[in-house]
Amino acid sequence: MSKMGLQNSAAVLHGINDLRVQDWPIDTTVPARHVTIAIKAVGICGSDIHYLEHGRIGDFVVTQPMVIGHESAGVVAEVGTGVVGLSVGDRVALEPGVPCWHCKACREGRYNLDDKIQFFATPPVHGSLATYVTHPAELCYKLPASLPLEHGAMCEPLSVGIHACRRAQVQPGRTVAVLGAGPIGFVVMLCAKTFGADEIIITDIQQHNLDFAKQHYGAHILLTNPKSSPAELARQLQAAFGASEVGYGTAGVATTLQDGATAAAAAGAPAAGLGSQAASAVTSGIGASSGTAAAGSHANLPLRAPDIVIDCVGVQQSVEAAIRAVAPGGKVVLVGMGAADVKVPVQLVTCKEIDLLGSFRYANTYPLCIQLLASGRVDVTPLITHRFPFTAEGVAQGFDTAA
Repeated sequence: MSKMGLQNSAAVLHGINDLRVQDWPIDTTVPARHVTIAIKAVGICGSDIHYLEHGRIGDFVVTQPMVIGHESAGVVAEVGTGVVGLSVGDRVALEPGVPCWHCKACREGRYNLDDKIQFFATPPVHGSLATYVTHPAELCYKLPASLPLEHGAMCEPLSVGIHACRRAQVQPGRTVAVLGAGPIGFVVMLCAKTFGADEIIITDIQQHNLDFAKQHYGAHILLTNPKSSPAELARQLQAAFGASEVGYGTAGVATTLQDGATAAAAAGAPAAGLGSQAASAVTSGIGASSGTAAAGSHANLPLRAPDIVIDCVGVQQSVEAAIRAVAPGGKVVLVGMGAADVKVPVQLVTCKEIDLLGSFRYANTYPLCIQLLASGRVDVTPLITHRFPFTAEGVAQGFDTAA
């Protein structure tokens, strides 16, 4: 079908800190089994920021101008031949990875592991922060009328959370720790709750991230210190789960850990893992009982290891702490990609029979995302904090805000 008359613009990354909104070519015809989408909502991901600031992520290097963006939703503008189930005017969420569908990984349903996948805004593949994008119809998922388009764009990060929780086999009866309260940590937390986890604690080194999690989602939170040793962080995490088990409330656990820091400082010793804030506090949310614990360090709290730890940070401290903290026979899922290489305490992994699992992007998640969002079982509204117009100024402001 002809695309005559469509004027297309795109946010194009030309190099480090060189992002321009400019005219961008669009094919004159829609390929068979493809649709052209008028893009209406695009989220700014941490990977987009990383490409802008560094020009690369690992081995993926921007060597020529590339359209940025991959969290997107829009309205079908044109339909190619052979398309079934989509019509002009349909509102859709776009799954950004186009697999080959022929390799072993694709045939086994794990198409996220296809080494030839064409993924939006992953060099040299162009992304979706544009007026129009042409995409395979089978990767465009119709949205119910009740679901806003910007929620459709949130299917992409939510998919990361679903895939991680599937890898971890989160289910009722399991306790889950989520390391890192950034956007991905939040969606992992939401999915773990939806999958039925009995208890979830989310950690971060920034109090404002944890405050957000508690304010909007009633989360159980743990403030940690980047200078903590992995062993100290693991013990804090086990103490947080232990405190919850015996019914310590917000004030109780916070007071206990604060007093521990004070005691260590008074003795002339560093308050390991408690930091300049003089505390690593766990805050209990929905379902926690109130109460005040006796003063003392977190070493005096009962320790309880979580069944599952999902690391959304990916640095030495978090990876090692996850392994040390998790219960024997438990699962550690690595989602964050903060460091290329970390040291792993292999003897602990072996002796505790820990399942150490990677989680890369996602596969077969969009239909579930849409169901969870449309039913209200997952609410991403608080995660959409800013809105910007698709103009040169708007895009610049959006990236500055996200950074």
